Amino acid sequence: MDATYRIARQTSRYARFAQVSVEVAGADEGSVTVAADALRHEHPRAEWRLEAECGAQWALSQLPRPLAVTITEILATEVDTGPCDLYEAAVRAVWAAVEVDRKDVVDFAELRLLSTRFRSLIGQRLTGVVESRYWYHGERDGDAESLTLLWMTLGGPPIQVSVSGETLLVTVNDPGTDVDMDEYGEIRVAPAAAPDLLAGFVGRRLTGVTVFQGYTPKPSCGGLALDFDGETLVLGASGDEWVLVQGEVPLRLHGYWTLVGRFGGS
Repeated sequence: MDATYRIARQTSRYARFAQVSVEVAGADEGSVTVAADALRHEHPRAEWRLEAECGAQWALSQLPRPLAVTITEILATEVDTGPCDLYEAAVRAVWAAVEVDRKDVVDFAELRLLSTRFRSLIGQRLTGVVESRYWYHGERDGDAESLTLLWMTLGGPPIQVSVSGETLLVTVNDPGTDVDMDEYGEIRVAPAAAPDLLAGFVGRRLTGVTVFQGYTPKPSCGGLALDFDGETLVLGASGDEWVLVQGEVPLRLHGYWTLVGRFGGS
């Protein structure tokens, strides 16, 4: 079984391009192999290969039976291939090969990939933050308590951030829309506005990134400390709730988060 999946999108603000081809066969144990000549580019980047491999591995983890996946081709461009693009293309290529029709948002928490991608954004300016928040009878809880999703724009397409258990999840996705849940409340989607914390970081330049592993059996991202021109924003997950603070990582998380890497900064 083989399949190819291409992401090709152009808007007035950004472009996305990625293409991954795979061959899939039955196996006693699941595996992912990247062909030696899969990455066909004059100046290939190591993270492109890593991203496609991670995507195929995650796709396999979502399937009911073991398979052997060979990534036969990875196509990317210097300008239009951004965070998550090859990962998503690989996930959807594997699913297409086994004729699984899934429309899920493809997000990731792999430490290697997340570290590489946020490191690549250092130097970019945070031009916008959009928040999705839960409201009930015209009222909402506090900053972190009412937050459901957020989207950050850093020199490219919006990066969607969410939490699940002890894991911080990232993907590329346009902001959602308001949702009316009748007697159960509503979801309102709007640009971050004062006095909420995220609004104060808009316009600042990302100068450093610190990545933390979460308190989970499988290695995954628990949180990020993002330095914006000397001010630090801590984003993370704890007990299926947001960690959203300015400054240092809260003391209560010191026994649960493990430093993975620190990039940029002074």
